[in-house]
Amino acid sequence: MTEATARPLAGATVVVTRAADAGDGLRASLLTLGARVIDCPVTRIEALDPAPYDAALTTLAELHWLVCTSPRAVERALARAQAIGIGPERFAHLKVAVVGAATAEAVRAWGLVPTVIPSRYVADALLETLAARDDVHGARMLFPIAAGARDVLADGLRALGAEVQAIALYVSRPDPAPAAALVPDLRAARIAAVAFAATSAVRAFVEGAGPAAGLAPAVSIGPITSQALVAAGLPVAAEASPSTLDGLAAAVVRAVAASRDLHPTSRPA
Repeated sequence: MTEATARPLAGATVVVTRAADAGDGLRASLLTLGARVIDCPVTRIEALDPAPYDAALTTLAELHWLVCTSPRAVERALARAQAIGIGPERFAHLKVAVVGAATAEAVRAWGLVPTVIPSRYVADALLETLAARDDVHGARMLFPIAAGARDVLADGLRALGAEVQAIALYVSRPDPAPAAALVPDLRAARIAAVAFAATSAVRAFVEGAGPAAGLAPAVSIGPITSQALVAAGLPVAAEASPSTLDGLAAAVVRAVAASRDLHPTSRPA
């Protein structure tokens, strides 16, 4: 195996825009692939008042489904339950719908078994999968989310006849300062790729970097993040498939390879 095959990102500097408590898996993958990684957490996670969620947990025995669309939502929902004396075993009667592999892994880490995982790791695909089932109409669902999350899944489930408690446990706040600090590197073409795993990160990065935000290839974790990049005027150099952190790392490899093919005498540092 050659160096180029084993470490396809050798010599490339890649920016990771995930929140500081969420980027380790992606960072580790990129480092293994040979990249120099710059952590640029352009969002910070803040907990919200847990009272609405605590109230929902008082009716846990009457619920039918737990719906989760991110590992962070799983971890915060179950950790909060434990904090008030409700262990994962109290969730065992629930069917669990998750949006993708990483969320499924987070669910299993708490001893729960995913019931539904769509073939495409996006909320729209989860809705389509649930729509094909006969146990959604009339079901009572608990859906822990981030504040500002898209309404497509909750509204779609309600349209199918489910009773959905979509409760925000945390909020992602923009922090554009780390992106602003990267402007000299972006202008000097020292950045081989910028990896985005959320629409909130796209907005905050553009706010901080300004026009320089478009000077490095943008790599997206999935179609919703890609839409946000296009709306911000940033071409999508590559999109993860599947929409996972491993898929995002592979998409970075594709984007960097394409850039090197286009500029064969240039090797991002």
